[in-house]
Amino acid sequence: MAIIMPMGLKYGAIKAALNAYASQLAHRLAKDGVRSHIVSPGPIYFEGGFWDQVKQGNPELYKRASQLSALQRHGTAEDVANAVVFLASPAASYMTGAHLRLDGGALTQIN
Repeated sequence: MAIIMPMGLKYGAIKAALNAYASQLAHRLAKDGVRSHIVSPGPIYFEGGFWDQVKQGNPELYKRASQLSALQRHGTAEDVANAVVFLASPAASYMTGAHLRLDGGALTQIN
C-alpha cells in the first residue's frame, strides 16, 4: 500500500542530492571539527502542520500514512528533536556523514 505524495518525484531527487551534499560536507569539514548529518523524518504530526491538515481534510490518507510505520503512528516533533540533539551532542562525537531516517520503520529497503 504505497502512498505517493504530490511532488514525490521532485522531492526524491532533491533528497538524494542533499544526502550526497551532507556526505561531501562531512568529508570536507571533519578536519575543522565540523560534523555533518542529514535527518529524514517520515510523517511527523504536530498541530497546524501538514499531517494535521491531512487529518482534518482526508482522514483516510492520514490513517493509511500512520499504518506505513512499523510503530503504527506518526512521529512527533519531539521524536525529531531528540534525534537531532543526539547527533549534535558529544555522545555522537565519532559520527559524521550519517543519514538518520526517522520514519518509525516505514522503509524496509536499504538506502
